[in-house]
Amino acid sequence: YHRVLQTSCSVVTGILSNPVINFVSMLGVTDIPDWTYAEAGLSYSFELTSSPATLKTMTDVSPIRFVDRVTAPCLLSLGGKDLRVPKSQGLEFYYALKARGIPTE
Repeated sequence: YHRVLQTSCSVVTGILSNPVINFVSMLGVTDIPDWTYAEAGLSYSFELTSSPATLKTMTDVSPIRFVDRVTAPCLLSLGGKDLRVPKSQGLEFYYALKARGIPTE
């Protein structure tokens, strides 16, 4: 999905399987929150809540932030029982694409 979000000049169709789209919304629903911190370039925090600065950093680097760059149609494959990347991540992307008129299934 990184290629789909970075540019669509050479992407005809995006096929994404259980994409991680939003690091902030993923924090409370994944069994690997430490991975979420690492992908955002942060050290894992054992605190129950993340600081506003941490959440801002995660928001700034989350792929959903670049959804407005997607122009290619997308096909999403979502696993309903995936504990690592919950289905809600793909649905968030689906609805964001649909809201922008991008053909998505």
